[in-house]
Parts: sequence; C-alpha cells; structure tokens
Amino acid sequence: MLVILTVIGALVVVKYVVWLLWNPAVFLCRTIQELVSRKTFVEKYGSWAVVTGSTDGIGKHYAMELARRGVNIVLISRNPQKLGNVATEIESSYNVKTRIIVADFTQGTEIYTHIEQELQDIPVGILVNNVGMATEHPTRFCSESLQRKLELMRVNTMAVTAMTRLLLPAMLNRRCGAVVNVASAAGAVDCLPHAAVYAATKAYICHLTASIQGEYARSGVHIQTLTPFFVSSNMTAFSDALHRGNLFVPSARVYARHAVATLGKLTNTSGYWTHGLQMVLLQTLPVWLQTKVVSVFTYFIMIDYKRTQRINDEK
Repeated sequence: MLVILTVIGALVVVKYVVWLLWNPAVFLCRTIQELVSRKTFVEKYGSWAVVTGSTDGIGKHYAMELARRGVNIVLISRNPQKLGNVATEIESSYNVKTRIIVADFTQGTEIYTHIEQELQDIPVGILVNNVGMATEHPTRFCSESLQRKLELMRVNTMAVTAMTRLLLPAMLNRRCGAVVNVASAAGAVDCLPHAAVYAATKAYICHLTASIQGEYARSGVHIQTLTPFFVSSNMTAFSDALHRGNLFVPSARVYARHAVATLGKLTNTSGYWTHGLQMVLLQTLPVWLQTKVVSVFTYFIMIDYKRTQRINDEK
C-alpha cells in the first residue's frame, strides 16, 4: 500500500512540474525557431490586423505594438473621434496604414454586416478580439441592473464569436494568420464572486477558443487565448490602488508589449510574467480555498472602490 501511495504521489509531483515548465519550455523553443527563421510578423501572418475595442487600454496598445512591427491596422470601436486620434497616433509613429470602422458592439447583429462590408477588400492576417465590458466595480449579482448584464453578455460573447466567424475562414484558406481572443483570468478560475456575469462571459471565451484550437490545430492559423489579470486602464479607474499600477498591475502599454511577444509561441497565456505567476498560484489551490482567496480579494477591491468614490466626491 505504501508503495502504491508513493508512486501516486510521485506521479502527481511530475504532473505539476511538467505543468509549471511546459509554457516556458514551449516559449523558449518557439523563440529560438523565430530567431532562426527571421520572419517578420507580416511574413508570418499577413499585412493587416483588425483590433476591436482599440481606442483605449490593451486594445489601443496592442494595435500600436503590431504597428511597430510593420502591420497595417484596422481599428474598430464605437467612438469616431477616439478612433481618429488613435489612427493618427499610429500613422505618425510608424510607417503603416490604418483604417477605422465605427461599430457599437452593444447593438445587435446588424453591425457585423457593416463590418464585413468594410473589410471585404482587406486581407486580414491577424484578428484581435479585444472589445469587452466589465462590471463597473465588484458587486453582488443582484446589485447590478439586468440591462447592464445583458449588454455585458452581448459584447463579451457575441463579438468574439461573430468576428472570428467572419475572418477565420479566409485565414484557413490561406493557411496562415492569427486570432487572439482576449479573455481574462476571471474566466480561467473556477468562480469569481462579485463579478459573476463578467467571469462567466470570459469563461465562454476561454472554452470557445480552446474548442476552435482543437478543430484547427493543423491549419497554419495560430489561435490564442489571453487571460490577463488586472491591467492599469480605464477598466480599473474604479479603484485608485489598481489604477496606480504596480509590479502585478502593469500599464496597458507594458502588458501589450509582452502579450504580442507571445503571439505564435503560446496558445494559452496570461500574457505577462507576473500574471502568469498569479495564475499558477491560484490554479494550484483547491477550489474551496481558491474561492475564499478570490472572495477576500474582491471584497477589499469593493472597499477601495468606496474609498475612491468618497475621495472623488470630496474634491
């Protein structure tokens, strides 16, 4: 009996060691392959990228990072003025072309007909499904309106599904390209109290992307899930502590630079090294303890939100 238990324990240890080292080993191997091949992003994926939700935060800086690597950018968001500003910034900083498409992803399916028409003459090589909504701040399920929840579901699940269906077939025909679906660590943990609907929509993205990866594993198209933890952007403005940023909460620019560096190397990644550490720590905990840790963390974020609101009201 003791021998059997020893063998089982050894297998469990081996499993966790392999799990911990797998992504770093794959990243190293593919980085070496990339250095040897010396292919540019344009040669690997194509000359145009589409980035949704690209006027702020991760989306904007991911688009700028792709442009820095020579890729032309189609920016899609709902604010025409912000789109124009980002397009101008990209073109003035990098020698690439830009196009803008105004689309409000909180609306119905008709926006996708409009997007398809706007993209029909563009050979899209990279699709970054970044557009998303979050809860305004951590809160209990019944404290947020039904309308807000339905909008969140529409943006976070419909957009990634529709945009992938629109643009993936052409990539498959060319046997090259990349689809990057920006999910969240919220969707990769077992549960997230005080952000239930948001976490559920991000879990949808994780499962959708994993399934598509399985279907098209040998297609020549790289399909990736990003699962970031907190990033200092407009989405963290509700909390002064988070919005200031720190080692574990990078700026959107820093996060995007690291995340783009993983494209073509990893299929599932948090995109930033300290986020990867957080993910490993969380996923090694039993579900009950993981839930307790996350609940305590979101509780303190709610406290910080109330403190931030009070300070803002006093100004």
